[in-house]
Amino acid sequence: MTARRIFAVTLLLLALSALKTSADAVSEYREGIRAADRGRWDEVIRRMTAAIAEDRTEAGGRPMFIYGTRYEPYVPYYFLGRAYAEKRDCASALTALNESARQGVAAGTAYGRELARLRAECQRAAPPVETPTPTPQIPPPPIVTPTPVIPRGPDPALVNKALQDARGEVDGATRALQALGRLKSDPNNASLMAGDSALERRETQTRRQLSTASERLEAARVANDISAMEEAGKLAAQARLAFDAIRQDATSLIKRETEQLRLAELNRLRQEIRTQTKDAEGVLDRFKEASEVPPAGARVRDQLRGLSSQARAQLSSNDVDAVQRYLGQLRNVLSAAKVAASGLPTVRPDTGPVPQNLLDAADAYFGGDYEATLGILDAASFQRAPVAAHAYLFRAAARYALYAKNGKKDPAMLQRAVADVRQARASDPALVPSVEAFSPGFRRFFQQSLSG
Repeated sequence: MTARRIFAVTLLLLALSALKTSADAVSEYREGIRAADRGRWDEVIRRMTAAIAEDRTEAGGRPMFIYGTRYEPYVPYYFLGRAYAEKRDCASALTALNESARQGVAAGTAYGRELARLRAECQRAAPPVETPTPTPQIPPPPIVTPTPVIPRGPDPALVNKALQDARGEVDGATRALQALGRLKSDPNNASLMAGDSALERRETQTRRQLSTASERLEAARVANDISAMEEAGKLAAQARLAFDAIRQDATSLIKRETEQLRLAELNRLRQEIRTQTKDAEGVLDRFKEASEVPPAGARVRDQLRGLSSQARAQLSSNDVDAVQRYLGQLRNVLSAAKVAASGLPTVRPDTGPVPQNLLDAADAYFGGDYEATLGILDAASFQRAPVAAHAYLFRAAARYALYAKNGKKDPAMLQRAVADVRQARASDPALVPSVEAFSPGFRRFFQQSLSG
């Protein structure tokens, strides 16, 4: 190997060694700055000392990448001096700060003013070193450097940013909880969600998690602990995601359960339509067998026929509201038709037709006009016992309805209704209120009035 080749290889090895040293210095310097951001001054001293051991020349021409969008000049002596100042070791701080000032890089950066301030504070805190007069017998006294009191902490700007970020996560979790609360504000939704114990447990656990995050954030704010603020923010972010997931699962549950309830109600309504239309067929048969149908009876008969013809379409409908409206009309008309049919000759051949005023009173009662019912019946006189019994029955039902409608505060109205019940039974001992025509409450009242 020639001398020129030996020289070239030597230069290459030196260059590779310098590249490794530079990379080590950058790594230690970067971690040292991150430690300074968090106020970990012992780690700063250790990191910056290691960086200086690799490269002791400060440089600011090409800033180094630290993290995110942050770049910094290479000024390890400045950060080492700052760390010693935070530790109240002004003697060590001045050594590092003076070296940084001597190299002149930090003075030309954003840290120049801070460098000058720290040097001035440490110089004021350290008394001048006096050189004692030497004597052959007495050794010079040791130089005592007092530790200055320099209250310092993490960078206020970084503390405020960490605090605001964590508060943003807590606020986000709180909004997610409020959205879940709005979903539960509907009593039907709340009832469906209460039936899912796993969903309730998840909500309870997440509420506790959010409460813990808020408490930890407050403690971190008092202590100016950036790391604790970040941990509290992470906990709140997890709570926000958990609340969102709970709300989505609850929404799916509500849709599923609501659809099942709708189908169950639809099936119940369809079954009742079948029952009512079957009863309607029997009532319409009575009208067919009658030799004569009064005009009022004919009207209610025709209404019942029309509604019965719609039954097939309603049985195939999926509109719960429409089916409910149809069934309500069918109930009312069927009840009126039963009353009208009860007076036809085929039911009671020896009683004659139902008087028009009794039919009018029944129409008023089933239409909810109880005052008109009483007015029609009070103005009429019924001689045949079966007709008189039904007149007393409708009169009792109308008075009982008015008594209940007015808050059950009129005992005189109640007593008159009791008397009407007893008159109805006296006129027809077999008379019982129809299940289809009268409410369960009135039927109980009818029986109680007789037993009392």
